[in-house]
Amino acid sequence: MLSLSRYVIIGVITLLLGQLIVFPARVANHWFTPAGVAISGIQGSIWRGHALEGEIGGIYVRNLNWQMRPWALFTGELAYSVEADAVSGFILSLIHI
Repeated sequence: MLSLSRYVIIGVITLLLGQLIVFPARVANHWFTPAGVAISGIQGSIWRGHALEGEIGGIYVRNLNWQMRPWALFTGELAYSVEADAVSGFILSLIHI
């Protein structure tokens, strides 16, 4: 049988993983956004979300969508995609490192 301390450790790990899975993009924006980046109307999580508009390095974009594939991390890769409508066209960035 598992001791009480093991149950507590399993519970804490489960709680932390659950919080990471549903971590809101709005909170991540406040904590991690570098200078020169302004995003508004954020919805979703850090893994998959949407923003109404943003200004990134002086470039205005709207309908910003992102998706990260966390399962790729288990193979040692970082895979995500970002899509946005620019004033004069469309931006699609597929990153697979």
